[in-house]
Amino acid sequence: PQLPLSVLGELYDQLTIASWRQSKIDQSAIYNAKAEEVARKTGDQGLLASALLSKANIHSWRGEISKSLATYDECLKFERYIEVRTLGSVFSNLGAVLYESADFDRGEAMLNKAIKLFQNSSRPTNLSIAHCHLAILFIETNKLDDAEKEIQLSVEYAKADDYRRGQQMAKLIQAELAARR
Repeated sequence: PQLPLSVLGELYDQLTIASWRQSKIDQSAIYNAKAEEVARKTGDQGLLASALLSKANIHSWRGEISKSLATYDECLKFERYIEVRTLGSVFSNLGAVLYESADFDRGEAMLNKAIKLFQNSSRPTNLSIAHCHLAILFIETNKLDDAEKEIQLSVEYAKADDYRRGQQMAKLIQAELAARR
């Protein structure tokens, strides 16, 4: 379309997010490449940070862990251009990828950073997700009492925002906890 490049970049970024929210990862990657290209051409650091966050998420969902981690690290170089809530999402998603790759200490640190940011700037859904990740991390590290506390917090936040996926995920984690006790 004949739009200013900055508007086109934002449009591609929003299409990226809309696509991955619908689990259309391949389509999302196409839009994401365009958003990143425009961001680099225009020097729009905020757009570049957003495009890198989506790119890191896409790598993660594809199981490309080393690419995902490298892209999250690149994204964090633009931290000052990232809105607080989105920065919390960077830390939350990075924390999940880290614990999934057995870097439990760094994963926990990132998740705690996310929670701290989310407490003042986000919806309960974001807090539910971050606490859920911590619960899983604690299960993986055999800290079952800590996992129980985190999943209870996750449920409370999920209910506060009518986040049904979070409520159902909590049931799975609670079943895992019960099986391990």
